[in-house]
This record gives sequence, structure tokens and C-alpha cells, in this order.
Amino acid sequence: TLDSGLGSISRFAFGECTALPSVVIPDSVTSLGEYAFYGCSALDTITIGSGVQTISKYAFSECAFETVVIPDTVQTIGEAAFYDCNALTSVTFGTGITTIDESAFSWTGLTSVNIPETIQALSPYVFNYCTALTAVDIPDNILSIGQNAFTNCSLLADVTLHEGLESIGDAAF
Repeated sequence: TLDSGLGSISRFAFGECTALPSVVIPDSVTSLGEYAFYGCSALDTITIGSGVQTISKYAFSECAFETVVIPDTVQTIGEAAFYDCNALTSVTFGTGITTIDESAFSWTGLTSVNIPETIQALSPYVFNYCTALTAVDIPDNILSIGQNAFTNCSLLADVTLHEGLESIGDAAF
């Protein structure tokens, strides 16, 4: 548990702390820096406080937690923020999310994903190599799907696209 007066967690602050088993990020924290918890291979429990607005690139890449709840205050999930979190099977998005950057959830163990109604585009490679993903429902708020967004999702057998979709990138599926 981190101090409740903490305002931000900087770049590589806990990077590669391979024995760190859990973290509770207090509500006072507004941003998580690049690579903040990168490579924390024992990190199997994470609680993200309700003050966090930005999860920067690679912030939790290569961690071991199975589930993550993104608070309503988070607006942006950076590039590869949860990349290679193989144990990650479930993510719950808050209502404030507007951007999920490239490769944010690539190489995770997600089995399903509920794409938030608050975003308009799926970034390139966003769910690439989610080999346990079996179905995805692209809601009508999504205007574009980036290249390779779902490439190499080998179990993906059910894709539902809705009215309003304007473009699908190269090798999106």
C-alpha cells in the first residue's frame, strides 16, 4: 500500500521489482508513469485508485494479475500498458475511458472483452495475440478498427460488427 498523499508514480518507479506481490494505488495518484510497474512478474494483485486519469505506456507490462478494474476516472490507457500480462483474463473498463492505445492488451490471456461505449476507435494491435479470446462484439460507437487489432487471436470465432463502422484496417482479424 502506497501513501495516501502520493500524487503520481513516475517512470520505472517499481520497474522489474520481481518479488512485489501486490499494490494498492491510492486515490490521490492521478497518473502512472511509463513502465511504472513493468516486469513485476510476481505482481498478482493490483488495485488502481479512483484518482488515476492516465495509465502510461508499458505501465503494467509483464505482470501476473488475472483481473484488473479500470476506474471511471481513467481516460487513457497507453501503448502496451498491459502487454504480455499472460495471466490477465478479465478487464473491466470504467466509464471515462476515451483512448486505448496501440498494443495495450496484446499478448494477454483475455477470454472476452466488453469494449467501452466511450471510445470511437480500436487502435492497431490493441488485442493482438489474445489467443484465448473467443468472441468480440464491436459496439456501434466504434468508427474504425486499426490494423492487426485482433490478429493472431486463434480462438476468435464470433465477431459481431454494428452499423456505423467506417473502416477496418489491414489484417484487423
